[in-house]
Amino acid sequence: MKERPILFNTAMVRAILDGRKTQTRRVVKPQPEWKKGEDSRSDGWCWAGKKQTLEAWPQLHEFAEAMRDGCPYGVPGDRLSLQDENGNEVAKGEITDVRVERVQDISNADAKAEGCISDVTREPGLGDMCTTTAEINARWGRCERPDGTACEISRGVVAGKDEHWGGFREVWDEVYAKRPGCSWLDNPWVWAVSFRVLEPAEDAGETR
Repeated sequence: MKERPILFNTAMVRAILDGRKTQTRRVVKPQPEWKKGEDSRSDGWCWAGKKQTLEAWPQLHEFAEAMRDGCPYGVPGDRLSLQDENGNEVAKGEITDVRVERVQDISNADAKAEGCISDVTREPGLGDMCTTTAEINARWGRCERPDGTACEISRGVVAGKDEHWGGFREVWDEVYAKRPGCSWLDNPWVWAVSFRVLEPAEDAGETR
């Protein structure tokens, strides 16, 4: 059984120690690509990771399933050393699930498991949440994909189901917005790693 380190910022360390964070998403490097072959039968998704290489997978679901074994953080049952940004261990963890998906595919339940707060689109004194894409754009930035279609957060807010989605989007872009190809609107492929905390470090309480 292997143990690998994984780093979290101060806010996420607090969420882990408070029992609010049991998932983390990290950008897949390099990103998978759809490649055209010599004919349609050889078209497919491709990925060249450190642990495996996949070529010409036409079915996205099967491709994502196959990619899971290449996760650099491990597979279910492997241990994690949950660390702060300075590399200090705050807890031991165990991976319970690994998925490969686009960052905008996150569900509201998963956003909550990421340790994110809810209802960030509800501004104090304004009452109702945003109800149209135009209101969302005006209030807290563009929420469509580059092709003009509404991303998951837009559909969630318009449907009145934003809750933890909005919090996750803001947290994600605080970390990744300035990294090429990694912002929420870029919609990168991510490792979605679920874990359980086995034991906090003896001095973990000092991080709270």
